[in-house]
Amino acid sequence: MKYLCIKDWEMNGTIYFKKDKSYKGREVKASTDNQEKSVKMVGENNLRIRFQKGSGYFIAI
Repeated sequence: MKYLCIKDWEMNGTIYFKKDKSYKGREVKASTDNQEKSVKMVGENNLRIRFQKGSGYFIAI
């Protein structure tokens, strides 16, 4: 599934997910104790990260 980044996500002054750019992601369980879903994605500079659904950074397209 593809997700559109709706605001820049940066860490230590480096932008890893750019606003208005789409990224491929897949839904995974956040943890074994919690049934909430998260999305696993690869950003700029090959950073791999999980975002909780509804975080305010991405929308599904």
